[in-house]
Amino acid sequence: MSDETSPPSTDNLKAPKYSDLFNAVTELRANLCLLESSYPKTETVPTPTVDYRILPDVETAIWTFTGHESSAQAEDWVSSVDGLAKVNQWPLRHRLLYVRSHLSSAARSWCLMQDFHAWEDFLKGFRRAFVRTLRKADLWRELEARIQAPGEPTIDYFYSKVGLCRSLDLTFGETHDYVLESLRSQQQSDCVFGRRQTDIDEILGDIREW
Repeated sequence: MSDETSPPSTDNLKAPKYSDLFNAVTELRANLCLLESSYPKTETVPTPTVDYRILPDVETAIWTFTGHESSAQAEDWVSSVDGLAKVNQWPLRHRLLYVRSHLSSAARSWCLMQDFHAWEDFLKGFRRAFVRTLRKADLWRELEARIQAPGEPTIDYFYSKVGLCRSLDLTFGETHDYVLESLRSQQQSDCVFGRRQTDIDEILGDIREW
């Protein structure tokens, strides 16, 4: 007779009933819920987001306004100042200090006489004083008078002249002629006139390649 214990007969093994399994799972879930409730609840604090801004050099971003400029230049100046102030979210006091530091001559004298209680007061007052409704005749005169100044970078002149042409809804051909006719160098003008361009970028490219 062998001393080894023989394995239990498979005839004696019984499979658990479905009801037994269901009850076991239910009890396990109840225990898990009880365990979770015993831990103190911690509130998740959202991580604050950092507002990143790439700011321009505010001292050189805006040119000094004198009050002698055209209405178009005045509107460009005040719109640029307004945009810069909004991007930086400056308070009223900071905005007005920045404005005063970029005004001279008649414009500065005008500003020192005013008492602004809101930023909108400044914008409305400035436009009332220096920006008038431009008539077509005014735009034509400004276009005719705009020539490249001595020492003025070509690209500065170019975009200024093109902007005036667009304000008058000129065609590409008309814009092409006005831009080239007012270049300071006659040789440069003749050279670019001798080439064929199909858009504004090509005109500028030929001007700068000369």
